[in-house]
Amino acid sequence: MDNDPAVRNLMIVVGLLLGAGAMLMKHQQLQTPPEDDWFRVRVVEQPGVVVVKFGAEWCPPCRAMHATLNELRHRKGSQLKIVEIDIDKKPHLAQHYGIRSIPRTMIFVDGQYKTGTGGSMPVQELERLVAPYIENRFAAAQ
Repeated sequence: MDNDPAVRNLMIVVGLLLGAGAMLMKHQQLQTPPEDDWFRVRVVEQPGVVVVKFGAEWCPPCRAMHATLNELRHRKGSQLKIVEIDIDKKPHLAQHYGIRSIPRTMIFVDGQYKTGTGGSMPVQELERLVAPYIENRFAAAQ
């Protein structure tokens, strides 16, 4: 390989641009809702905060996350909606959002993807994740 600094710098710039392009494409994919009526009705058309969990019945961490979501529903049910998606029953949704491991939790506000996290977590951690979006909705309503 050529040790010319200009060539090396050019390769670094090209690599950075390719990486940035890939990130932009991924961001665009997350912002574009899938063409799925079930998902559109339950998530995209819902006002406010919607917590979406991708998982499967056979997945122990997903079952733990299901219990966490039930606790969150008990604590914050009037302030948000919860949608659980089984990747075995709706694989096209998992593919659309690039789900590679489960459980995967995503937060949508007024139909727009805001953030996501992987793995199971205690309800307190999930509350911290959704709190800023609930607070923003509450502040906007006043």
